Amino acid sequence: MANYKKQKAFTLVELLVVIAIIGILATLAVIALQQARSRARDSKRVADVKQTQTALELFFNEQGRYPTVEEWNSGTLITSSGEMLMINIPTAPYPADGVCDPNQNTFYYQVDDDYSTYSISFCLGNDISNLEEGLKCATPGGILNDDCSGSETGGSESTACYPDCQAGYICQSGSCVVDTFECGQAVSYNGHTYPTVAIGDQCWFKENLRTDKFKNGESITLISGTWPSLSNIVVGLNDIFYGFYQNDSSLGDAYGYLYSGYANLDPRGLCPDGWKTPSRSEWLELVGLISPETGLKLNSCYMIDSPLGGSCSTDIHPRWNSSSYYSDDSFNFSALPGGYVNGGNPSYSSGLGTQSHFWTITPYSSDRIYHVYSHALNSTGFMAESNMYDWRNGGRYIRCIKERPIDGKTIPIVSTDTISNITANQVTLSGSISSDGGLPVYSKGLVLSEDPNPFVGSSGSKVTNVSPGVAPFTTTIKGLSPGKTYYIRAYAANELGIAYGDVLEFDSLDPCEGESYVDYNGHSYEILGMDTNCWFLENLRTEKFNNGEDIKRLTTYPGWRALSYYISTDFVNNSALGSYSNDVNLENAYGLLYSGHAIFDPRGLCPEGWRLPTRSEWVSLVNSISPDTGLNLHSCRKIGSPLGGSCLTDVHPRWNSSSFYGDNKYNFNVLPGGYIYGGTNANFTGLGAYANYWTSEYLISDTTYGRVYYVNFHESNSTGFNHQDNTYSFRNAGLSVRCIK
Repeated sequence: MANYKKQKAFTLVELLVVIAIIGILATLAVIALQQARSRARDSKRVADVKQTQTALELFFNEQGRYPTVEEWNSGTLITSSGEMLMINIPTAPYPADGVCDPNQNTFYYQVDDDYSTYSISFCLGNDISNLEEGLKCATPGGILNDDCSGSETGGSESTACYPDCQAGYICQSGSCVVDTFECGQAVSYNGHTYPTVAIGDQCWFKENLRTDKFKNGESITLISGTWPSLSNIVVGLNDIFYGFYQNDSSLGDAYGYLYSGYANLDPRGLCPDGWKTPSRSEWLELVGLISPETGLKLNSCYMIDSPLGGSCSTDIHPRWNSSSYYSDDSFNFSALPGGYVNGGNPSYSSGLGTQSHFWTITPYSSDRIYHVYSHALNSTGFMAESNMYDWRNGGRYIRCIKERPIDGKTIPIVSTDTISNITANQVTLSGSISSDGGLPVYSKGLVLSEDPNPFVGSSGSKVTNVSPGVAPFTTTIKGLSPGKTYYIRAYAANELGIAYGDVLEFDSLDPCEGESYVDYNGHSYEILGMDTNCWFLENLRTEKFNNGEDIKRLTTYPGWRALSYYISTDFVNNSALGSYSNDVNLENAYGLLYSGHAIFDPRGLCPEGWRLPTRSEWVSLVNSISPDTGLNLHSCRKIGSPLGGSCLTDVHPRWNSSSFYGDNKYNFNVLPGGYIYGGTNANFTGLGAYANYWTSEYLISDTTYGRVYYVNFHESNSTGFNHQDNTYSFRNAGLSVRCIK
């Protein structure tokens, strides 16, 4: 009899587990398939757009323009000669993928009014190559990680292009368009038209530059006084500026504008898109191109007593001084001797009529730049020696040259390294350059914006520009707003363009924790985060201590003299307040003055959670806005203010007339309420001239009087602020108070 072994069957639980596993595997397979299909659709979107861009370029080459919207909507690209470029214009694959909604799943074509550029908006659900998910913008210069659909969620408007346009394209209104320029045509730029001239394969402006804006439309400061030295930048200006020889605008009209070296190297660019400041080698190339003629032939023929006669012989600017060396301007370069400004400790030199100095884009060192000049001193007429360089605060003219590709060279490679020193108003960034691309790096630094894609020249961006070269750098940018999200990255520029590092995100400090005012004893005080602290934006005017008890009011200066000017714990009799000259109108305008005893009174002058600042906190506040100065914390209200408008007033509160003035750039509203001098001769003084603020510190070595440190804002020089070690006063003095959280 045979033996049979009974086979064990699956239990119900085991069957359910197997079914579940099969279901999970099937689900994963479906998900993987869906993801693969989604990426395939996105790849097709990119391929279709690129194919369409090729057809659009063929259309442009044939027609001299891009298609109208009506021609696009016909679904076919065909030229007027009947050449079929695209039988069926592709449509976006269905369905929409990833972050894209159905309304964005289209190829949305737009063309500008003169049909010189176009944009195609489309959406990717996945990252494809270097394109991130989300809305994309195809332009003649390439496919950008931006929204050009015109929707409210699109990127910020800008006249600059990111990334830089490819060779053969220029940036117009934020889009890359085909560069159809031919040398000899005039170039209109920022209100002036420049003739151009071809010399060899170089194309030059025939006139010196005279723009008051960078190519992205941002203004350049006009300097109207002495050019600042390296160690003494003029108040209210930075080191990026332009001017006229001897501050004479008629000479600016005749010869063009003088630009500081800082403006010359600014990455926003002085020349129009597609043009640049020439390198030193390009100037040397120019002289080589006209050989065996000399640089003298590059000069304009306009000269006092020119032997050529006619219009060449003139004593009206622009012209060369009389010389035995003259030019017939046979190359139409028309160099004119507008003089220059020496760097270091600048002065207007004697070059007017004898020398024409031009910046190059080539740095000599971290603080100096090569320049060249034309002259009529001998038969060479041109100098570009290896020792010809000047400090970056010097002033030279600029001749723009058309950009050309440079074989074997690239833009730099730059890295965004670390963020540090984040406060309410500033941040520090470190960056490094691993390659200069084979050309000198003339500009590097950081670019910051509230837009997730910060780039040089974009609307609302802030830029620093540190010394040239490839050395690692650390740079600080100021003027941020508290409690904001910012995006920041390093950049580096050479002749071929600007390279960027990765974008980093950070939040500026918000010391005021989202609050904008504080109510205290019947008055509402505006507050603002500055540096690492939250500050009152006006002077204290409380008549009660924090605990609700009244502060003794004094109405005459003899009353102030009667206060103890020694260290005292008798706060009841010595803590006091008053208004300047006992004038309630001045009290309303400037706030109250408090005795030095009141600031140490344990009952507290400031609201709960607030206090008087230390001396170092005042100093840190002013340092945090450098290179701006204390003047930029002053209210702009002033007798004779050159700013005009509401700043120009003789009504209190205001500063007295002087050659230095504030602009209230940071809304800190320092106003000169005067003070009461301490000691035995206590008296009112300084109204309109001084804003003196108590600090919470006193001179510890002064064991008898315990004189109290204060800080002094004034408009007697360009610093606008004083905090010397001997700036202290007796405790029966009356000064203003600002509270800090």
